[in-house]
Amino acid sequence: MLKDWAKTYFLNKNLLLGKKPKVEEKEDYILITNEDESHVIVIVKESVQDLNPVLKRFDELEKLHKAKKLTLVLYNKAENVDIVVKHWAELVKRPSLSVLFANPHTNNKWVLTPYIHNKIADVKNLKRGLQSMYSSVEPVF
Repeated sequence: MLKDWAKTYFLNKNLLLGKKPKVEEKEDYILITNEDESHVIVIVKESVQDLNPVLKRFDELEKLHKAKKLTLVLYNKAENVDIVVKHWAELVKRPSLSVLFANPHTNNKWVLTPYIHNKIADVKNLKRGLQSMYSSVEPVF
């Protein structure tokens, strides 16, 4: 369900911006090709325990497609916020990466770009800040 929601979200988002992207569902990711031939790689994870394999896959796909943007889509669950906090040091090293926390049942989401967030946020209060953003969207149970 989350992957279908993500495909629809990205297609509609780009159409609203006047773009006509090609959205392809690959085996383990979504490839969005914009009119200017730039690529966006979207990996959707309904369940994740460790982000290291996901980040490794992003690295492979980024090279393969010369992607300008990477997006990880997760359910808006407290444990997913905890996983992001746990892997924060690795996430902030990727300027083109965003993490989208979604609740497809309510068609709502919040987005985090760790590289930028790390520059403007107080790292000591990272978990509390992310939990505040998490609470702005109904959690998925």
